Amino acid sequence: MYKRLIPFLGIFLSVVAIAAPVKLKIWMTGETPERLQVLTELMDNDLTPRTGISAEFTVLPWTDSDNKFILAAASGESPDVALTAVLLPAEMGIRGAALDLKKQFKSEFNKVAGVHFQNTFTSYTFRDAVFAVPYRVESNPMIVRYDIIKELGFNIPKTWDELRAMLPKLQSKQMNFSQSFGLGEESFRPFSMFVWQCGGKFFKEDLTASAWDEPEAVRGFTELVELYTKYKIPKEDIAIESFRRGEIPIMLLAWWNYGSFQQSLPELKGKWGVELVPGHVRNGKLDQANWFGGTPLMIFKTSRHQKEAWEWIKWVTQPHIQAELAKRTMEKLPGSMFLPSIPEAYNTLPIPEKDRLVFRDQAAVSRAPVFTLASERIINRYIVFALNEAVIQGGNSEVAIKKAAQGVNTDLKTKWAEWKRFISKL
Repeated sequence: MYKRLIPFLGIFLSVVAIAAPVKLKIWMTGETPERLQVLTELMDNDLTPRTGISAEFTVLPWTDSDNKFILAAASGESPDVALTAVLLPAEMGIRGAALDLKKQFKSEFNKVAGVHFQNTFTSYTFRDAVFAVPYRVESNPMIVRYDIIKELGFNIPKTWDELRAMLPKLQSKQMNFSQSFGLGEESFRPFSMFVWQCGGKFFKEDLTASAWDEPEAVRGFTELVELYTKYKIPKEDIAIESFRRGEIPIMLLAWWNYGSFQQSLPELKGKWGVELVPGHVRNGKLDQANWFGGTPLMIFKTSRHQKEAWEWIKWVTQPHIQAELAKRTMEKLPGSMFLPSIPEAYNTLPIPEKDRLVFRDQAAVSRAPVFTLASERIINRYIVFALNEAVIQGGNSEVAIKKAAQGVNTDLKTKWAEWKRFISKL
């Protein structure tokens, strides 16, 4: 009798094992407990009852988060899934710490990836490996006081030539345009925009050297510098009050500030909105690309729950879940902003229809940074150095950007030699 029961017992235990609940450890950089509560409620109502998959979330600040992940991987104390800075998954993948999702999940990965903004994957890819899927994105358009621009007789500028032509009249009225990001650590955003729109790129094709010394990149950098030195736009970050008072009626927008503008300017309702950033006409086409990034989710190789981790990523990046997550986050947390990584999910964002379409379209025409072995921190530091030399110190812009290119090349040479042993294993 007992012998007859053994096969049935084996089947029973197998079913129990498959259906056993799994609690994933997920580290979320730059999130808040309140935002994660919204995500948890969605999971509790859908994913967890169906699959048994739940999550223990840990919030990490952006400060030094990359090092925390690297140390966690080295110590064997890494989570199952992590939300990280844009370029970190590819670095972790080369180090052997992050899963190549394309290789591991094959056609299923292609299906998941196919619904996202395709330009996000530039940052997660090294050679043929792809180490992440975007959770949300950063789309940075332009913000405009329509009432003032109309009163002054201007149209919305579609090109930088048109915007520069507006500046004398604006400045004669004690008004101005602002890049918003100043000359500090966020200056990589307008820097990237001008370099890319002028046909330049960050690196040579083989990713072993900087391309900032090429004519297109030099031209883009010079245009950015001249906005400060020749056209006298503000060098500092611009507060919302300057927009409210009309001193800066047109400016680039940091996407995370959009909710604050909505909350803080009730008296200007209907008088402002967002537009695509100005662009450059190249080869007969208007290029309005801006810096763009998808905040990525990666799976650690040491995870004992890789299958469940992938199920969670598939679930949270479905179009209808992304749409609902964005909608609930922005409704429950006034002033917050969640930009989905899937174009379809923009249809129900709780903001004016025109604005949500602009955020979507700006994301679609923008570009994400390419991963290479020079660290993001080092690259951004050289951008700040070059801008300070050319703008603050009054140096020659071509000399400044070529000096920065040499600095990046020195770092790249060191990194390629240092990482050769990792790359050979890919």
